[in-house]
Amino acid sequence: RIRRKAFESGDAPAQAVVEAARSDTDLEVRQCAVQRLADLDLLAELAGSDASAAIREAADRRQRTLLAGPQQDGPPLEARLQAIRRAPSPALCAFLAREAEVAEIRSAALAQVQDIGVLCAAAVDDSVAAVRRAALERIEEPHGWEVVARNARNKDKQISRLARERLEAFHKMRSEQETAERLCGSLEHLAAADVTAATRAEFNRLTLQWQSLDCPLPASVQQRFDAASRRVAGAIEGFQALASQRRALCAELEALLARV
Repeated sequence: RIRRKAFESGDAPAQAVVEAARSDTDLEVRQCAVQRLADLDLLAELAGSDASAAIREAADRRQRTLLAGPQQDGPPLEARLQAIRRAPSPALCAFLAREAEVAEIRSAALAQVQDIGVLCAAAVDDSVAAVRRAALERIEEPHGWEVVARNARNKDKQISRLARERLEAFHKMRSEQETAERLCGSLEHLAAADVTAATRAEFNRLTLQWQSLDCPLPASVQQRFDAASRRVAGAIEGFQALASQRRALCAELEALLARV
């Protein structure tokens, strides 16, 4: 009880606080010590792997208090940033992205966040423009861009516009990839068919449509189109050579008949 009161009053030396938080045999003493800890690395260790659920919870609460608090209170900013980068937990980073008072802490936490809901909320509602932009940069799903474009429309027109542009670019890319797949199929069908007088015109039409695509395409799709193009071009060349031979034979026959 005396030791617990010493930790509660804040009079215990820092090293004594560390030792008690790590290994004191009295759970209540350990909890009191954890609530006084300023060592972010030790708090992360205890919150993540201590055998006692009570200690894990106490360490997590203390971490949140120190990392999310005002810049003038608690550990220096760089120490907080390093702690977030070294051992981020998804739940802690989501909390800091929403609740940290310092913008740099929110941005650092967002860099570790995967939750699309947290990212969208920060992109729309964070009080600092740079943090809103950082959150948008982390969104890679069209649903997220759609949410931000809609919800930020009356709050941050620039963020709304950027999200809308990304959504439009995504839809354009998907549409062009679907067009590319269709063109590959059409060209492969042309390559498998018998060559006729209309084959070259169809080949030119498909090639022009392909050349009008301006979004990056998967290498496998480009390879499909190139392979089918070579097949069609070779078939047309063979067809034209045969037609030339036929014309030459016809000319020879006409010459022979003219002599009779």
